[in-house]
Amino acid sequence: MEQHDRFEQVQSLFDQISGIDPAEREQRLAELCDDPAIRREVLDLCAYDSNTMFAKVQGAVDRSISGGGNPPEIDGFVLHEIIGSGAMGVVYRGEQSQPHRPVAIKLLQTGIASASMQHRFRSEAEALARLQHPCIAAVYQSGVASADGRARPFLAMEYVDGVRLDRWIEQNNPSTKERLQLICKLCDAVQHAHSRGVIHRDLKPSNILITKDGNPKLIDFGVARITDRSQTMSMQTGAGEMVGTLAYMSPEQFSGDPSAIDTRSDVYALGVVMFYLLSGTLPHDVTTMSITTAARAVEEHAPKRLGSIKPEFRGDLDTITSHTLAKEKDKRYQTADALKDDVERFLSGLPINARPPSAVYVLSRFAKRHKMPVIAASFAVLALIGAAVFSFIQASIAHRALDESREAEKRLSQANDDLVAAGKRLNDVNDFLIVDMIQAALGEFNGVNTRVVDAVELAIPKVKERFGDDPIGEARVRFAISRVLASLGRYQESLDQSGLGLAVLEQHDLTHAWEYVEVLSSQALTRDLMGQPDIAEKVYAKAIDAARAAHNQDEKALYALLPGMRGGTLANLRRFDEAEELLVKSVQYLESQDGPIDRNIMGMYTQLYRIAFEKGDNKRRHEINDRITELGAYFGDPNSTYTAMHFRAMTLALDGDFEGVIQPRHEIVDFVKQHSDELSYQYRMALESLAGAYARVDRFAESEPYWLQLLDLNIRALGPYHYEVEKTYGYIYEMYDRWEKPEKAKHWREKNLHLRFYVAGPNELESLQVAFQRGSELLGSDDAFFDSLLAEAEASKDAVLQRPAYLANIGRILAEHDDPRTEQVLTDSFDAIDPQNAEMRPLDIIARIRDALPAYLERAGRDDEAADSRARLDEMAAISVSH
Repeated sequence: MEQHDRFEQVQSLFDQISGIDPAEREQRLAELCDDPAIRREVLDLCAYDSNTMFAKVQGAVDRSISGGGNPPEIDGFVLHEIIGSGAMGVVYRGEQSQPHRPVAIKLLQTGIASASMQHRFRSEAEALARLQHPCIAAVYQSGVASADGRARPFLAMEYVDGVRLDRWIEQNNPSTKERLQLICKLCDAVQHAHSRGVIHRDLKPSNILITKDGNPKLIDFGVARITDRSQTMSMQTGAGEMVGTLAYMSPEQFSGDPSAIDTRSDVYALGVVMFYLLSGTLPHDVTTMSITTAARAVEEHAPKRLGSIKPEFRGDLDTITSHTLAKEKDKRYQTADALKDDVERFLSGLPINARPPSAVYVLSRFAKRHKMPVIAASFAVLALIGAAVFSFIQASIAHRALDESREAEKRLSQANDDLVAAGKRLNDVNDFLIVDMIQAALGEFNGVNTRVVDAVELAIPKVKERFGDDPIGEARVRFAISRVLASLGRYQESLDQSGLGLAVLEQHDLTHAWEYVEVLSSQALTRDLMGQPDIAEKVYAKAIDAARAAHNQDEKALYALLPGMRGGTLANLRRFDEAEELLVKSVQYLESQDGPIDRNIMGMYTQLYRIAFEKGDNKRRHEINDRITELGAYFGDPNSTYTAMHFRAMTLALDGDFEGVIQPRHEIVDFVKQHSDELSYQYRMALESLAGAYARVDRFAESEPYWLQLLDLNIRALGPYHYEVEKTYGYIYEMYDRWEKPEKAKHWREKNLHLRFYVAGPNELESLQVAFQRGSELLGSDDAFFDSLLAEAEASKDAVLQRPAYLANIGRILAEHDDPRTEQVLTDSFDAIDPQNAEMRPLDIIARIRDALPAYLERAGRDDEAADSRARLDEMAAISVSH
């Protein structure tokens, strides 16, 4: 064995065992090496104090390379002991005469000083001399020295008095924040090198020294590759040569193809360093493997998830490290700066860019940053991110929503100009959602009881002004706002915003942009939530067609997410065979992909569960429940765990074990309460299911307090005039009716029917007719129920925003009966409209009145008054549109 090879083996073995328990070192070393002399040398090195270990290992170079000879003489420098060995040279500690300062002198190693390698060394010197960064060891001078009768190129570099990163971590145990700040400094240094055409290719803790002031210094660019055109060939590693340290090498480095290595290979290594800093382990444990075995392991197996090792890092940090460690270069952060930016955003409580700038996600970060109540709307938004959850007790489907993450910015693989534009747009959109939307709301309401809806409403009028010259940016913001509004149950407003997003893209002939697909999918989702699956299915089909034609296709969305969502809508239409075919294909696609499984798969399995139930396939239903349980454990986040718990309970109920389901429902309520605000959608859903479980077995006295608690939470979360409140009134009525408490049942039924007249939209006349019929049956006559409705109108004069729509809906039913009170009620509704108050939705109220009043007047032979009423309504509509 050559002396240099012996040293490399000693150093490698020392690196592998120095960090483990001393009592276990000898046994581990015997497993790694069968040469007793080498094992003895390694154990001798381990016996030294940890502060001098590295120096003693490097001191062995003096014996193995220089054979104990005197250091070479270099004009202007005094060389002392050997302190290290890089991939291309031996390093001496020394001093420079002018200016007087400590230096590290690196010489090309004996035996590899061919003309080509000397040329490579000079190229390295030229490249490294361009690096002037506080976290990179500087190169002061280069030249040729005479040593052992040979001409040997040398580099005079900054001498770094520091401790290796891994040992510094062990000795100082810095906080998570300090570790992440360290990563940011390293990213900055690496970006500096990349911007000057230098790729390190061997980033690892032993090449990062921490100085006494706690700052990192990046050393040993000995295997660096130059990316400048003028330098590429001189620095190019030979074909088949792999450069780097196994555990920190990117997949492309294992290929041995030098042309495959670029700046993103360093980004991958930074991800491994970050993973190690945060977890103390490696994403791929290949330290004891051969190169071939290691290459196969990295290629065939996904890296460990940071969150699986350190559950406290689930979420953003898990996403950042996974994004950095993507096997395909195009799916990683494209620059070290991009990685640094996301880490800094995490530290600042801002949304990271490794996921799209969804308003759901932005608002969740806002809630973390501001330690004050962000009322239930924001938690409702977060609840929508999880899998779709069904309430089979009521035989209706709960809200489903898009997962918060699509593959991060595909445009990052395009040309530099596109990268800059995409990055600017991403920042503009996030800045708008955070600064314009959130901060404006904080200022408007002095930071007290600031609501998500406040932030959204203040932001909407500013969208066009902010993004007037950026249609894609405007569409993204409209898409984000539409999803928030949908999650708040303000479906028509959600459609309005997504409609504006579609319009601006169509106006600028941008239907080929991926944003067009996203906005269409938002429209489809909202239609589904509104109980309009027939419309939703058509919009999903249009979105899929648009995705196929898009310039920047997101394959996962095209082949899995969009078809899966369409499949869910087809299930709502009871087209189960078509739905199942789409959902199965979507699930198979997601499960066949490398890397972490996409969280949207949970929602798809819940839909498949429902289809199995509807088809009466209990065996298949149980198989799907088992898979949902597995995925809940795999993802491990509260939403996924909740979904798995919910379906386990549901399976018991569907199997007929109605008493057995009560305890799991209690456990779900307790679990959700630990992880979510009591006003969150998931907590309210869990409470609803528990109340329903008691009611299902006629344990009404135990069910009652949960229904009443749910009502209180729904009113606090959503306000008293909301569909969820109407629905809860209905549940309470049904409970008292079955409990044979007729007076209480009548009271809650009347409240339930009144609220239908508050919440019904312009296109829901049929639901009003049904509610009126039931109210008349409840109170004994049409007149009695009309009187009840009008008495409620008189009592609700303080409900300024809701009263005009309530009166308009009453007027529509009065008009159908040609009741003489029609004109007065609709006139009162008209007079209560504020055409400049967008929150009131004046155009919707005008539409209701226009459907009823002119026709009523014409039937009464009052054509002129009918024409006059239309003119007044048109005039008010014009005022509303202008605002």
